[in-house]
Amino acid sequence: MKIERVTNITEWINAINPGEVKSAYLPCDKVQSLNCLASRHNQGRGKQRGKFVHYHYCSDLEVATIICETREDYLTNKENGEENSWKTQIPKDFR
Repeated sequence: MKIERVTNITEWINAINPGEVKSAYLPCDKVQSLNCLASRHNQGRGKQRGKFVHYHYCSDLEVATIICETREDYLTNKENGEENSWKTQIPKDFR
């Protein structure tokens, strides 16, 4: 898997499409920004575009992984008690 370098977290989140998994080096001091921006995306632009972004951070390697699914799939998984099913897509090296 290719690990990117992120200069703009908002652009990185906006560029992902449903079904994609992206990983990037991200310093520990930027994790709170990622958390806030992913949440804001899911409540605003993501809702408008029908997509939902999850993220995972591996602090040992300082690698963030974002996973995108359709908003419909997210809501279906949440209703079925499978809201953590997206975690299976996190690359094993970054868990």
